Amino acid sequence: AVQDLDGITKAPAGLIEVKRPGKGADPPRFSQGHDKVNWALLQSLPKLLHADGQSFVLWRDGALFGKPVTLDADIITAGAALTSPEALLDPICDVLTWSPIAPMCAD
Repeated sequence: AVQDLDGITKAPAGLIEVKRPGKGADPPRFSQGHDKVNWALLQSLPKLLHADGQSFVLWRDGALFGKPVTLDADIITAGAALTSPEALLDPICDVLTWSPIAPMCAD
């Protein structure tokens, strides 16, 4: 359950979490500090696209879903030559086109 800005709780939500390039997109490997705490909170989301600009990983309820997608070139050095693989479209669309499950009753 996630609390939104209006104070409504228990409404399923999806999120795209972006870390700095090179940080990695495998949040269960984060073993300390803010990243560890953040993963403990975010892993309960029905959909989470975790990215560091180089790699993109889709998680559903804390479990890896599909295969990680990695850019073919380095995001920092490739410049205008950087392109995204077609496989990146699936996890992005999965998160952005998902309809949350409406709560059955108000608590």
